[in-house]
Amino acid sequence: EQALATLPRLLGSASAEQIRAMLEDLRRVAAASGPLGAESEARLGAVARIFEEAARAAQAERPATARGNSTKAAAE
Repeated sequence: EQALATLPRLLGSASAEQIRAMLEDLRRVAAASGPLGAESEARLGAVARIFEEAARAAQAERPATARGNSTKAAAE
């Protein structure tokens, strides 16, 4: 539980894209040895929810920057 509680802080400096990519990597590693059991699936789901919330927070903090870059690129 303590390790899960620290995840949002650890993910705080990453972009939404980076967080989602890390989550996909985590899912691939977790499933590498075969299907997950019910308990493992539930734990992975809890971790995935934390990652998704962190990705949403990162996206909410940086939308103006992302829009500014695409607007600039479109103008050029």
